[in-house]
Amino acid sequence: VYFIENKSVAKEKVQKVQEQAALVKAHNHDFPFADLVHKYSIERNLPEAFLRAVISKESLFNPNAERYEPHINDTSYGLMQILSKKACELKDKFPDLPSLDMNRNGILEKQEVRCALLDPEINIAYGSKYLEGSFSLYGDLALTASSYNAGQFRPRNMAMQYQLNRILNEDLKLDGIIGRASKSAIKKFQRIQGL
Repeated sequence: VYFIENKSVAKEKVQKVQEQAALVKAHNHDFPFADLVHKYSIERNLPEAFLRAVISKESLFNPNAERYEPHINDTSYGLMQILSKKACELKDKFPDLPSLDMNRNGILEKQEVRCALLDPEINIAYGSKYLEGSFSLYGDLALTASSYNAGQFRPRNMAMQYQLNRILNEDLKLDGIIGRASKSAIKKFQRIQGL
């Protein structure tokens, strides 16, 4: 009896795993905006599954997602939750990105940026461009994802703080923010190294 019960439980578990695998497979090939994710993964040389994961995590594939970030007084928009200020910085740095000037009058207004970033193609173009830069900086998808949420240079700064703690026996907070204590430790290191 015990064997038969365990066999039926095992069979149920296998069936659940197979069902979940089928859902994942379907999700990977048939999800909203698959064509745009495919296009920009090739264009930016990023794994398609990675772009999909970022979109899923940031917005659950909701192109109209908006989130106000009170600590930086900015709002993130769309599938990849692009901050409006970051979008403007990216556009200045990479003029080949789609225009944020929806009125095409040369005057960029907050509402235009919002509307542009709620367009799935524009949003993925900007988000994937940011990820491309982070990936070229770190060469690692985990650090790239971390930098997407924390800020592009935070993982690098945290690594530097960690190294300064080890080399100088400091007790810097590993937050990636280069504040007074970190600047003091950097100067100390430079002084010791004769730099």
